[in-house]
Amino acid sequence: MRLSKSRYLSGYQCPLKLWFDCYERQLATPPDASQQAIFDTGTAVGELAQQRYPGGKLVAFDHFHADEALAQTAELLCDPSVSSIYEAAFIYQDVLVRVDVLERTDAGWNLVEVKSGTKFKEGVHDIDVAVQLWVLRGAGLAVDKAGLLTLNRDYIYDGASLDLNQLFMLHDCTDIAESLLPEVEQN
Repeated sequence: MRLSKSRYLSGYQCPLKLWFDCYERQLATPPDASQQAIFDTGTAVGELAQQRYPGGKLVAFDHFHADEALAQTAELLCDPSVSSIYEAAFIYQDVLVRVDVLERTDAGWNLVEVKSGTKFKEGVHDIDVAVQLWVLRGAGLAVDKAGLLTLNRDYIYDGASLDLNQLFMLHDCTDIAESLLPEVEQN
């Protein structure tokens, strides 16, 4: 059984939650309308974030098709015309992650985790980014920077055109994520 980033984060919060996520998933309460609205908002924000990185390609395989997603990601990494990869899939030591945005740079790649909130939550988002950074680097990818993209609470929509560079704020999490890599490895 593979660990996903979500399962890793579950286990980080509570080992018993991880056990239930892996072995007794059917006991979980299905999402209610409110929780589903939160999921839908997150999906919409993620799609907007992709537009902030034009020229990218989406790895469209879902979580039931991880091997296909890994193969498509490998193909896109080798194509220099692809400036960004959305939902890129990587695995390292049986931990599977999907990266919201992987941006090609002259130095390698930037990892961007997208959240529909307005602030960086220490102790939550830093671990999220660190797990992804650990997997990507472990899989051999040269990751230059790791960041968290949140909504900018000070942005005011003019009613005509959406300015994606103003709508989002990028928080550089590279240093804090790197400092957490030994803890991720140990866990």
